[in-house]
Amino acid sequence: MHGGRASPGAADAAAGPGGPPPAPPADAPKAAWRTWVHERRRRWAADAARRARDEAAVHALLAAWDTWRGARVALVYLAFGDELDPMPTSARAAPPTNGPRLATTRTVGARAPLELRAWSPPFERHAFGFWQPRPDALPVDPEAIDLVLVPGLAFDVHGARLGHGQGHYDRLLPRIPQHAARVGIAPDPLVVERLPTEAHDVVMTHLLTPSGLRAVAARGPA
Repeated sequence: MHGGRASPGAADAAAGPGGPPPAPPADAPKAAWRTWVHERRRRWAADAARRARDEAAVHALLAAWDTWRGARVALVYLAFGDELDPMPTSARAAPPTNGPRLATTRTVGARAPLELRAWSPPFERHAFGFWQPRPDALPVDPEAIDLVLVPGLAFDVHGARLGHGQGHYDRLLPRIPQHAARVGIAPDPLVVERLPTEAHDVVMTHLLTPSGLRAVAARGPA
């Protein structure tokens, strides 16, 4: 486990009067949280220098983590839009030679389960604009996955995740072996004290932000 975490409240204070509005209460609807998070993510992504520093820090932390280096197969995501990219740019041209074998997801329909395919550049662009493996990329058995890098709009300090609301990862994560590390990845300003949760939400085992990598404990009562 590496590093700590900057306080979201401290980050808001540092932003000054022109900073983002305060976070919604923990029991606010997820829609209200998504509105707040999208604005916060937009501000983070607009600072190209900060984004580059944050992504370089995440790459270094991941490469140094014994669990990552010891994994046989890791399921990772192809960053899209304002997502923090967990993989160096060079990985889009050729699979990394160090660390685990990589798999990623392929979307075949709005409600169809995500397919798991080998990380095999070059990737194709989906009609919605994101990149994914080509149809001929080799399938990967979910049971082979030792570690998952999970994108999210935001996470809380107990490992709860706020997604886009489509449910793709809610349906995917239960297919992954229980022993696999589930690593939520986000910029530090998008890790908050508590998010609203539902019964189907799958909690992360670890959080990885530019300030550190750490295991997370289950949340207590609201």
